[in-house]
Amino acid sequence: MKNRLFFPMKFLSIFLFFLFTSFSPIKAMEKPAVLVPFNDYEKLSLEHEFARKQLVATVKLYDDHLRVPLTGQYLDKIDLSYARQESAVSSIASTGVGLMSLAIGDRLGAIDSAAHKAAVTLENLLNEDKNAFFYTPRSQNGWYKHFINAYSGKPRNVSQHVFSTIDTAILGVGAFMVARYFEEKAPFDKQAEEASQLAWRLVESIDWAQSIRFGDKPGFHQIFHGEEEKHENRFWSHLFDEYVTLACLGRAVEVHQGKLGNATRFWKRYLEKIENLPQAEFEGHSLLAVNGRRFTSHFTQQFGFYFCGDLSENPVYQKELYDLSKADRAWFSKHGEGEFPTHWWGLGAGSEIKFNEKTGHPDYSAYGVARIGKNPHFTFSPAIMAGFLPVEGLKKRGFIKTSGRKNDASNHSPIINDLMTLYNRNECRYHHQGLDFLWRCSARNPSLKVSHVEGVDLSTYLLGLTWFDKELGEKFFNSYGVKARPAFSRAQRFRADYRESTEKKVKRR
Repeated sequence: MKNRLFFPMKFLSIFLFFLFTSFSPIKAMEKPAVLVPFNDYEKLSLEHEFARKQLVATVKLYDDHLRVPLTGQYLDKIDLSYARQESAVSSIASTGVGLMSLAIGDRLGAIDSAAHKAAVTLENLLNEDKNAFFYTPRSQNGWYKHFINAYSGKPRNVSQHVFSTIDTAILGVGAFMVARYFEEKAPFDKQAEEASQLAWRLVESIDWAQSIRFGDKPGFHQIFHGEEEKHENRFWSHLFDEYVTLACLGRAVEVHQGKLGNATRFWKRYLEKIENLPQAEFEGHSLLAVNGRRFTSHFTQQFGFYFCGDLSENPVYQKELYDLSKADRAWFSKHGEGEFPTHWWGLGAGSEIKFNEKTGHPDYSAYGVARIGKNPHFTFSPAIMAGFLPVEGLKKRGFIKTSGRKNDASNHSPIINDLMTLYNRNECRYHHQGLDFLWRCSARNPSLKVSHVEGVDLSTYLLGLTWFDKELGEKFFNSYGVKARPAFSRAQRFRADYRESTEKKVKRR
């Protein structure tokens, strides 16, 4: 009897061994790698080396100067005149970008304790301990106020009774990326597991669909008044501008939760076909425009691209971003009357030099928003230039169809070349506490420096360089960015990883 049981049990053990090892997560069971050391540039081209160094410097700018270590909140902006920041004003949107920088910085190996830092940020924002020193108001459906005190969470006067939908959405995008990125590391790292769980709780604690307006004038509520979320019809956004992030994020959360909600319905009814949105012409380029008349600042389309995978994967939207980059260059060529160098371009937002209309002399530095049709101080932005980097790769791979000559199949990047030219000529180049990076300046005098760097407006520099990076690239956004994808169980994700790994082995053979 003993011998009879021995052989079946032996074969059963062998069968179970092969069953579990066959479907073991080949990628998932290995601890996700980081690029260590992050400054090992021996195998990079000059363009990729420059871009990597700028990316690391930008990540460190967020981590060392915008982030408040005590609470994990990120300042709205930093004053470049001071080594130690005196401001206590935090922007919820800047904190969202800060969370993105933690995931990027951790992948680069450029910053320490990224998961712990993310957990500190999120734990404070969730308000789960009402007796904590940091406590920030939220509305009944989870919305946040734009400006708060970075140390206490109390709202600033300008945000006293108002909750902001778009700023909460940018925070949500950052939390979504942190949730997915650290979820991958969770089996090997308790802090990563905590950060991922806190991030999912924040993302799912907000009813994103509450910001959506159906009816005769579909769009998005920009703000809510009071915790009960009263709204005013004069504070609403049209179908396409940066507020499109609300529908995309809401839809992604609904799909993750396995339900069909208003965000999904809104997306399918109004946003799924980009070609049906209002457009306007500029210098032979057909571009998305508010009500088909007014162009938006170009960070708008870039936010849509980086914050919403369903847009970045849409061929029509990819072509929109390509045409917009051409129109951006065309604006500077037209208004510079042939005198502006071709590496001066980029219509975006952030601090800029204000010039006196009568004397033409520089007056002061303050916030400004440039767009086609409105750029009185001729400000150009390397952050916007970098934000257009994806169109180069998409065009070379044939995803963006253009008329005229064939696509350039080389690895050369005209945009990175423009950025390197600015850097080498000391135009728009800034130095702050040992960090060298590019930021905004004016075509009237590119040697003049602005006074501040705004966290949310620097985001397109961070994200564009991330997309361009050879190790992170498009795959980083496909894996961790906001996109309508169902939530897989761990077993399903393991099998998907196994299939992908097996397919790669077959291709190598």
